Formats: sequence, structure tokens, C-alpha cells
Amino acid sequence: MAGMFATCAGNGLSASDWSPDRVRELVDDQRRRLDVPGAGLTAQRVVEIAASRLAPLAGRVTVDAGAHMFPATTLWPVTEPNGMLISNGLSTMGFALPAAIGAALLDRERPVVALTGDGGLLMCAGELLTAVRERLRIITIVFSDASLSLIEIKQQARRLEPAGVALGVIDWPALAGSFGVRSWVATTETELDRAAGEALACDGPTLIEAKIDRSNYGATLRAVRG
Repeated sequence: MAGMFATCAGNGLSASDWSPDRVRELVDDQRRRLDVPGAGLTAQRVVEIAASRLAPLAGRVTVDAGAHMFPATTLWPVTEPNGMLISNGLSTMGFALPAAIGAALLDRERPVVALTGDGGLLMCAGELLTAVRERLRIITIVFSDASLSLIEIKQQARRLEPAGVALGVIDWPALAGSFGVRSWVATTETELDRAAGEALACDGPTLIEAKIDRSNYGATLRAVRG
């Protein structure tokens, strides 16, 4: 056994051809390609505005599966290990809020931001009550577009009619309020920026419903995947 380890260690790994400058160049290029306009408030702008307000003070950000995941993972700045928690590979819906609860229990000094779609939050909305009971500083931002958008995009790519993806209208502030969670609705960049600032000043869990224009999701996915 010792000889096997010695052989493996002796083979080693070749030196990487990647340089920090090359990595930065590719990251900047991907961020530029994600600048896809929309008719209203886009997921990209929600991430950028929320990050500018919250990232410097937040302990961690958690990201749910869905079309919003691509701008979130590309545009949200992360400066420390495990600063972003995401269900990679399986891309499990309903991950962001429970993960945020775990992160907030570990670090009660700094707020945690949960970025989730409306479909993902519907799967675990009852956990808002857990956040209230534990008085956790979790800022949940719901990318509200009334659809399972990533599945809808894939249906469109196959020239299929949308089927089984419409969620309908959900009154997120009413739902959050029933648990005792303070909430806001943002339909513009100004409203989102104001809501993020007010949420940051709260001691307990909060929720911001960002009403998203999902018309640019297809172009965004193509920009990310090529």
C-alpha cells in the first residue's frame, strides 16, 4: 500500500497552463455575455442590485435550481470558501432556503441571502416558519415569474408548447406575512434596491418578491452555454 501511494505521488500532476489573468479574462467575458436586455426587471439586474447592497455584509448566499441560477452564480461576488452554497450536479429545487437556515444557524452575526425561484420556494415555504422561530437573519429573494422557467426554455428549444410549467399567481407577501416574515414587492430596480436596504436593517427573516421579466431567459441560457 505504501508503495502504491509513493508511485502515485511520484507521478504527480503537470503544471497548470491557467493563469489568474486568463481566468479573470474568461470570467469578465462571460459576465459581458450575460448582459441580455429584457422588457422589465431581469434576473441579471436583480442579482447585480442585490449583490451591490447585500454581498459586502452577507455571510453566505444560497442559490436554488432554476433559470435564475445562471446569473446568480456568474454575477454574485464570492470572496471566501463556501461563500456560495448551491446544489451543483443534481441541481435540487427547494435547496436555497433550507441551506440558508443551516448557514444562518452557524453564523448568526451576518445575514444570509437565499436566491430562489417561486417554484423552488413553493416546495419548502413552510421553512419560513423555522426561520421565524429561530430568529434567523435570512433575506429570501424570490425570482417571481409564475413559471418553471428553465423547463419551459427547454420545451421551447424543442419547439414544444409549454406544458406543466405554469405556476399561477402567488401572493408572496401575504404568504410570508402569515408566518410573521416582513416582506416587499419589487417591480423596478429602485424598488428592489430600497427593499434590499430595508431588509438588511431587520433582525429576523425577510422576503423580497422580485417580479421578473423572463423573456430573456432563452438568450441568457444560450449566452452561458454557447
